Amino acid sequence: MNRNLKRQTLNNNNLLYQQKFFDKGVTNFNQLETSYIRYPSVNEIQNFNIITHTWKQGDSLEKLASIHYADPNYWWVLALFNQKPTEQHFSIGDNVYIPSPLYSVLSYMGY
Repeated sequence: MNRNLKRQTLNNNNLLYQQKFFDKGVTNFNQLETSYIRYPSVNEIQNFNIITHTWKQGDSLEKLASIHYADPNYWWVLALFNQKPTEQHFSIGDNVYIPSPLYSVLSYMGY
């Protein structure tokens, strides 16, 4: 599942970017609208199976998604669920919560 499928593409021709447009030789550019992510409530989280993984050297969200979801492209589910948007927000020894089943997690998050 592509996490951007539900996001609308917007045409940005805002005058604030006029110099950038000129520098790049364009008159506008397309961008995706900001997505709204719904975090599951505490009660909803109780419906998930949660595996706790301790972050260690060499870990990546892609590796964990590949192991637990059989697809590294779901790294963003782990990032959003743990409310740490990038791997740089994790430190060695941090707990990473891996919710499943994936289809339920996606449904609660609005995907």
